Amino acid sequence: MISMERKDSFGVHFVLRRMKSGKNYIYARVVVNETISEVGAKQEIAANSWNYDRGCAKPKTNELKRINSYLEEMRGKLVRHYQQLRLGDETISADMVKQAFLNYDKPEEQHSLMWLNDHHNKIMKSVLAQGTMKNYYTTRSYLQLFIKKQYSTNDILLRKLTFEFIILAAIIVL
Repeated sequence: MISMERKDSFGVHFVLRRMKSGKNYIYARVVVNETISEVGAKQEIAANSWNYDRGCAKPKTNELKRINSYLEEMRGKLVRHYQQLRLGDETISADMVKQAFLNYDKPEEQHSLMWLNDHHNKIMKSVLAQGTMKNYYTTRSYLQLFIKKQYSTNDILLRKLTFEFIILAAIIVL
């Protein structure tokens, strides 16, 4: 029997970046299936306190030990986000892990297409003519019918929109 298990490569490495200001900041380099993305760790450190080979601070002081603990916590969160993404069926990229990490505690930013449409219509109601608004309301209803037919749901998150979805929706709805 042939195994259908995916073979994804994944890694998190910490690197030091010297900014034009002369300060050194730590970044987490996320590598997934040959894609690379970096996330700022928001930690500043002197270059002589950084172990380039190991990708961590040289634990000479309590502050440097604290930085290492923070980095390991960050690594753990990135790994958890990667594992969550692996549960889905889509191909994972380093940027997807980065976005999941950055948006983890921001559920209010997980907006849907119908939310965006309603938000637009609410704002534009006082600006546009009633005939124009009627066209927007009609487009919304067709779009919702399309989503229901194609995806068996009433709405879709904006982050789930693909180029193919937009093209297909434009062809069918318009």
